[in-house]
Amino acid sequence: MAFHEVRLPARLAFGSTGGVERRTQITTLASGFERRSTPWAEGRRRYLIGAGLRSLDDMAALTAFFEARRGRLYGFRFRDFADFKSCAPGEAVAATDQRIGTGDGTRRSFGLCKAYGDHERRIRKPVEGSVRVAVGGVETAG
Repeated sequence: MAFHEVRLPARLAFGSTGGVERRTQITTLASGFERRSTPWAEGRRRYLIGAGLRSLDDMAALTAFFEARRGRLYGFRFRDFADFKSCAPGEAVAATDQRIGTGDGTRRSFGLCKAYGDHERRIRKPVEGSVRVAVGGVETAG
């Protein structure tokens, strides 16, 4: 995937609308029952950015940002203000917010993820310096 390691400035992103999008296909069977399936393994995020802009300077900055990404050709970092923490938006982040694995004495590497009930979403591109980890309920350094 083509990706630029640059974040959309918060002043341009704040006020955007959107969120998780899932595709579900529903097939009605001859018996009248339904079969539901999804062609996507994970939900995709879709946002309308720019609806809350208040000045011509901000509109120009947003246009310049998207032109530098060639429209939708290159991905970029975007902070979803409703889902950018390991905890609820109004709470303080702690190293014990999310369980990412249970050690067995041998395994030392676990994938970063965020849980939504019984569903987990992998975090593939965390912001450098933002990850906090606890082992045995005690935050580790580094």
